[in-house]
Amino acid sequence: MREKGDFELALAYFRESGIKAEKMLLHKEIGISAKNQYEIYKTLNMNDSALKFHEIYLESVQSIKQKETESALNEFTFVNNLEKIENEYKNKELTNTIIRVEEKKREQFFRYFLLAILLLVVGFLLFLYNRFRVIQKQRNIISEKKIEIENAYSDINKEKLKVEKKNKVITDSINYAKRIQEAILPDDEGLQSFFKNFFAFYLPKDIVSGDFYWYRCFDNIAIVASVDCTGHGVPGGFMSMMGSLLLDKIVQSDQLDTAKILEELNKEIITVLNQSSGGEIQDGMDISICLVDKKTKEMHFSGARNGIIIIQNGKPIRLQADLLPVGGHYSSGKKKLNRTYNTQSISLSNTDWVFMYSDGFHDQLDGKTFTSLGIDEFENTLQELAADPNNAKGKLQKQFDQWRGEMAQLDDILVLGFQL
Repeated sequence: MREKGDFELALAYFRESGIKAEKMLLHKEIGISAKNQYEIYKTLNMNDSALKFHEIYLESVQSIKQKETESALNEFTFVNNLEKIENEYKNKELTNTIIRVEEKKREQFFRYFLLAILLLVVGFLLFLYNRFRVIQKQRNIISEKKIEIENAYSDINKEKLKVEKKNKVITDSINYAKRIQEAILPDDEGLQSFFKNFFAFYLPKDIVSGDFYWYRCFDNIAIVASVDCTGHGVPGGFMSMMGSLLLDKIVQSDQLDTAKILEELNKEIITVLNQSSGGEIQDGMDISICLVDKKTKEMHFSGARNGIIIIQNGKPIRLQADLLPVGGHYSSGKKKLNRTYNTQSISLSNTDWVFMYSDGFHDQLDGKTFTSLGIDEFENTLQELAADPNNAKGKLQKQFDQWRGEMAQLDDILVLGFQL
């Protein structure tokens, strides 16, 4: 119908399917209905109606992602608990094996001790005969020891196979955690619908990452965050998923102050990780967060150890972050840290580029001189990207690979770029 130009009939069909989907709480079908109506109204230049159904579509996508995230986190918790149970079972089996081996040795020692006494008693009378028997017995012992050694090697091989199997289970679990983490990341389609140009260069050091980015849109206002959590791999992955969920909780349509968002995130991390008691878990996050008003072309920025770079009229502008991260209630001297964050504002034009990033790219060491790339060289790279943004992710990957050479990747990497 839509392809044939019968928009009225198509709208009626999608409207009816949307009503049925709402009654049955089918968020995916609601999103499909809203997206098709949005595209038809957009084709008809009915912008108000198109905007209304585009918002309905984004709300349905967000609802689906939230449900998927909750389900994925439950599944990840189950897998993690299963791993702990398997470790406990393995340790218990190993302890039982050691006990059995020691008992067997004691039994053998006692048996040989009695036999030696018996041989001494009758040895004097039957010296020659028993001499032969002793030699024969020694041969038997050697044979038994040989069998024991062969059995021990067999047990070692079995344990090796168990370890390999266990490693595969762990790797499979971490790969599943990666899929959970990727499900939490924003849908680039939403970002690309708000910004004229957008890219995300996301390169975890291990299978899962301690870096992540986050996005929410409220009409003409978008909030984008670039976050670098303490650590990488599985610990960093846990922190990143927790950070994404906390931002979902904090950022609502009536909470659009970037400094207050960071202050609230700091409090939530302290509460969730029970850091106020001064415990061992004092992990936190380095974060930059931008609020972009597409209508007024104003951007407000707040940062906790993570700054941003803006390329304006071909020249770089650095907005520095506050020195303290979010999370971590105590300093190294066990002194409580009371922290607030500042907001910086700047006007943007349609040609300006805004870059958000973690420290992984510019802190990477090369394979020859073992020096880091540095923020100045990284800034030059961003200037070149702003001048020619085509295939930005491919260019960043190429420069990163050329710089590090044979050196292993040292940290998770995240670089975001957008243009109004």
